[in-house]
Parts: sequence; structure tokens; C-alpha cells
Amino acid sequence: MKKSAPFLLLLLLTIFIFHYTVLSAFSQESYALEYKFPLHDQLQYKTEKIDSITTSMPNGQEVTRQITSYSIRTMTIENAPPENNFTVAITTDSTWSNSENENDFPERGNQPGGRRVRMSLPEENLHLTFDKYGKSTTNEAVVSTLIIPLPEKPVSINDQWNFNLNSKRKGRFQGETTIRGKCLLYDVQQTEGNNTAVIIINAETKGEGKFRIKTPEREMSGTNKNSGTISSLVYFDIDKGRINEIVTAEASESATEGSAFSSSMIRTSKSTTKLINK
Repeated sequence: MKKSAPFLLLLLLTIFIFHYTVLSAFSQESYALEYKFPLHDQLQYKTEKIDSITTSMPNGQEVTRQITSYSIRTMTIENAPPENNFTVAITTDSTWSNSENENDFPERGNQPGGRRVRMSLPEENLHLTFDKYGKSTTNEAVVSTLIIPLPEKPVSINDQWNFNLNSKRKGRFQGETTIRGKCLLYDVQQTEGNNTAVIIINAETKGEGKFRIKTPEREMSGTNKNSGTISSLVYFDIDKGRINEIVTAEASESATEGSAFSSSMIRTSKSTTKLINK
């Protein structure tokens, strides 16, 4: 039996609508991005970073140094109450800088050649509390490089979300830093059987502070202003709710005015942080 033209058009339209609906549903699949740390979980991250620093002194002299630094940090989950907040302790297991050559990552306690200096990180030995989206709930706002801001609603590929973070410092170096930026869910990949979100972060930083240092010989005080940009590519394990890797490029400028000196500095850096105890 010969089918009429209207029937064929209706059939083709039905097929088109069906395929369009299926493809649209697939392309608009949404993902809930949340931290899902089990209590007492321990995550160990290794960071390799290259800094290029140019310092300008009042006499017009400029000094440029390239510093390669390495660190291993452990993040321990201390508390995970029912309200979905979690408390972490971040400790530094090993960290070195090398301003003369670029050796392979040294094993703990092994210090081959070059000029190596023991360093500490701003978040070392801190006990920080966040909600499941990475927002700090600590009394004094803090920012951790191992916890990025996540969206409070499920997102699809190409969706964006904004963030505004503040970090305060106390002690000899007091001040406040603001980080404003935007995240984009660029892709979702399969990694070792898990869904991995590929997130692009672009942010601007601005900070002001003051310092006061007193020694038996003299006392120094002054102010510091800085601004910069940060771009990161983050690989976030959706199923396990944790960061697997962060690749970051930064650029910043700062100016220091002190009672005994003044200087300005331009810094560019590239770093890679990887989870090493999967």
C-alpha cells in the first residue's frame, strides 16, 4: 500500500523530534559537584612550581630570579558532621625550593646539590572548616589551594558560576586578600571508571596589608599592596568528590613601602598539583 505524503512527513517529524529530545537530554545532563570526604580520610598532594620573580629597588636596580619549589602536603579529614560541613587539617610533609638548578623532585630527607631552603606554606598546620561546596565556614575567612569553590546547584557542560573569596592574615604580617572569579564546567571525562569534571577557573586577586618586624638590632614596619590574575585547569572526581589535579598559571605585581626600604615585585608562576595516594 502506498503511503501518503502527509503520513511520511508526520513520520519524519516524529523521528526528528524523538532524536532531538534524546540528544538534548544527553547534552544537558547535569552533575552535582560536591566534596564527599569520608571521616579520617587522608589525601596527599604533590606540587611542583616554577616562579620567575623580578624585584625593583629604589636605586633602580632590578634582580630576576627563577625558583623551582616542590612540596608534599597531607589533608586529613577531622570532622564530617551531618550538616555536610567538613573540617580538614593541612600539614606539610616536605617542601623545598631550588633557585640555582632544576633537579628532579627530591625524596624526603634527600638534598642533592643546589641551593635548597626549607619553606613553609600559609595553610600549613591549619584546621579549616568548609561546607560541601568548598565555602569556608571558619570564623576567620580562609582560602585553601586544595579546596576550590563548587556550584550549589547541579551544572551541565558549559555552565558557569561566580565566586568571591576573602582571606585574612594575622600576626606580624596582617592584611586581607580578595579573590573574585568565574568557573566553567568545560567537560566531563571518564577516568579509571569515574566521572571527572574538567573545570576552568579564571580569577583576579587584590590585597592590602601591613607588617611589623622587631629584632634586637632594629624594628621595621610598612605596608604592602598587590594584585594579580590566576588561571587554573582542575580535574575533579565527581564520584569520589575530590580534586585529582590542578594546573595553574599566575601573574602578580606588588609594592612594599617600609620604614627602612621600599621595593616592587613582578611574579609569574606555573604549578601542577597532583593527588599521589589514589
